[in-house]
Amino acid sequence: MMKVIKMNNIGFISSKGIKPIITLLVLTIIASLISDFLGVIFVLATLFTLYVFRDPQRYIYENSDSVLSPVDGKIIAVDKTDDKLKIHCKVSLCNNHAIRAPFSGEVKVEKYHKGLNLDTSTLKAKSLNEQITYKFDSDDRKTSLRLKLLSGLCNIDIEKMEDTNISQGEEVSFFIDGIAIITIKDDCELLVNIGDKILSGQTILYKK
Repeated sequence: MMKVIKMNNIGFISSKGIKPIITLLVLTIIASLISDFLGVIFVLATLFTLYVFRDPQRYIYENSDSVLSPVDGKIIAVDKTDDKLKIHCKVSLCNNHAIRAPFSGEVKVEKYHKGLNLDTSTLKAKSLNEQITYKFDSDDRKTSLRLKLLSGLCNIDIEKMEDTNISQGEEVSFFIDGIAIITIKDDCELLVNIGDKILSGQTILYKK
């Protein structure tokens, strides 16, 4: 099928970062009046926050035959459980943090657990950290994908949403830091491997 290029309507900074950035700007001004050293520290903190919440425009190649990655990150493991494949991805502060629809269809929140922000490498993190599972179903109901987000140390509250229809590549949520687990059918031929860096709305995970 012919690929159609579109550019999603995302600005330079995510709306999720407006509040912390404005807060840091105010603190930077106050700190600068107190001490030049403190002013420099807060300037650096503000610049780093701008970097973390960056959300530049990204070109999406729409293709109904392809399942795109919903997250940016690095694949750290691929597990087989029953008839499912689970792709584990590490999402860090250096990644782009927009969560995007892997294909056109319906998205809903299947599970949500309000919790802590422990280091994801600790044993307690899997049970105590904030986590959410989104379920994506294609328009024809033949393709489904689950995305579980396990919050890390630096993550903000994970966005919950109403069930809605969404286009391939459209932004669903925002996730700064933690582990993303993508679950698909075991009969899919993956086009990615452990160690690969994947991009949301761009990297093709597999063909339908």
